Amino acid sequence: MQKGFVVLLFLSALLVMPVARPSQAFSLTGSATSITAVMVVNDTNLEVNKPFNLSVTIANSWYWKLYNISFSIQFPQEFSMISAKNPKNGQYDRETIGERVNISVDIFQLGRNSSSSFSLVGKMEDDGEFSIDISTVTLTKVRGPIEEKGSVECAGVSLTIETGEEKIPVPPEGDTDLEISISVILIILPVTLLVGFTYGGKRKVP
Repeated sequence: MQKGFVVLLFLSALLVMPVARPSQAFSLTGSATSITAVMVVNDTNLEVNKPFNLSVTIANSWYWKLYNISFSIQFPQEFSMISAKNPKNGQYDRETIGERVNISVDIFQLGRNSSSSFSLVGKMEDDGEFSIDISTVTLTKVRGPIEEKGSVECAGVSLTIETGEEKIPVPPEGDTDLEISISVILIILPVTLLVGFTYGGKRKVP
């Protein structure tokens, strides 16, 4: 009887014991473990020497803290920077490499569920099609004693810069002389005839 009671107690304990399952704390999958990097230009109507805003935002919706986040932005030589703002917990540096302007950005630390943005105001000094490129974003992710290197890709942007001036249509070659001749005939000839009739009507008859 006592032995049967022990078996029954053991089976009862198995029924109420929580079922073991893997911990979700260190899972690196799902929407709660993403890092995003986005470059944005705020104005789509861009003209020569017209200031525009550009920003790069790093968002961390991760279980880990991020450190030593670095990236660089490459601008064409026609670009001129007016002003820039350091990112939160970071700094930037500007230099010219070859024919391109290079801006390096370092963000020292980014906590969980937070973001940091680098922004600048600049202008293009010539019209045409241009691209602004950005390097791979490198970083270090830390959770407790665990430390890993990581990287995130960010897409660049393409710009179409207009002159901002109203263009005067140029007639096809060969049509210019014809248009001038027609203008002379339509303007000068009536004036000449009017003067002739006026003075001709005032002549005295002998």
